[in-house]
Amino acid sequence: MLNNQHTNAAAIKFLSTRNRRRSAFTLVEVLVALGIMMLLLVIILVPVNMGLDMFHIGKARAEVTQANQLVINQLASELKQAVYVFPNEEMPGITSKAPYTANDGKPYFDPTIPVVADREVSNTARIDFLLPATNNGSITTPLQPTSYLVTYYARRLKEDLTQPYDAFSNPVVLWRAQYPYSYNNTNPTTVANLGSTRYSSVSPGWLAQRSGEPNLVNFCNQPITASHTALMPNDMALVASSAALSTPFYQPDSSFTCDDSNNDGKIDRVTMSLLMAKYDSIGAQSRSQPIRLTRTVELPNVK
Repeated sequence: MLNNQHTNAAAIKFLSTRNRRRSAFTLVEVLVALGIMMLLLVIILVPVNMGLDMFHIGKARAEVTQANQLVINQLASELKQAVYVFPNEEMPGITSKAPYTANDGKPYFDPTIPVVADREVSNTARIDFLLPATNNGSITTPLQPTSYLVTYYARRLKEDLTQPYDAFSNPVVLWRAQYPYSYNNTNPTTVANLGSTRYSSVSPGWLAQRSGEPNLVNFCNQPITASHTALMPNDMALVASSAALSTPFYQPDSSFTCDDSNNDGKIDRVTMSLLMAKYDSIGAQSRSQPIRLTRTVELPNVK
C-alpha cells in the first residue's frame, strides 16, 4: 500500500514537472509568433497608411485648387474692366509699330545689360494693363484710362533678387503691383504714354526687367493709389521647371497669352494659365500636387 502511494506521488510529480516545462515557449515558437504578428501589422497598417496618404493628397489638391481659383478670379475680374493691355511679347501687327519699334519690337528691356548689347526682352509671365478712370466709384464715360498702371508679374518671394531661388524659402510667386504710370510722379494725372520716350535708357521705369526679373516694389511707395502685394499663401508658389530655373529670368510654367482677335492693333483677349503647387517644409525641390488652371478672358472695354 505504501509502495503504491509512493509510486503515485512520483508519477504526479513527474507530470507536474513536465507540464511546467511545457508552459514556457521555445525560441523558435517566439520567432514564429513575432513573424505572424508583424505580418498582421503590415496587413493592417498598409491600407491605413494608404488611406492617410490619399486624404493628405486630396486635401492638398483642394487647397491648391482653391488658392489658384481665387487668383484666377481676381485676375479675370480686373482684366474684364481693362481699357488697354500692354503686350508682353513680340506680336506682329502690334509691336511691329511705334512705339515698340524703338525697342526692336520687344515690350521690355533689362537696364542691367549695357546699351551696346541686346537688352530687349519679353516676359509672358507678366501682364500690364490700365483700368478705366472712375468718379465716386463709377466708371466715367467716355472711357479713359487711369493715371496708374496695374501689373501682375512673377518674381521670387524675397525683394532682394540677389538671394538665390529656393523652392520653399524663396520660391517664385505672383505679385500684384499698382503704381503711377509716370515713374517720377511729377504729373500724377498723366495717363499711359504710348510714345517712344518710355524706352528711355536713363529712367526705364515700369519697363525694367531688373536682373532678369521685374521688381516693381520701388515704384509702389508714392501716392495712395500705389500698392504691392503677394497674391499667394505662404506655403504655395508658381511651379518653375528646372529648365526655366537655369536661366536668369526664373520664369515659371505659367503665362499670360495676349491676342488681338479682330486685328485692330489692340489686345482684346488674354488667356491666363497658372500652374500652382503647395510646397513641403523640407525646402527641397519637391512639390505637392501641382494644379494648372486656365481661363480666357474677353476684354469688352477694348473691343
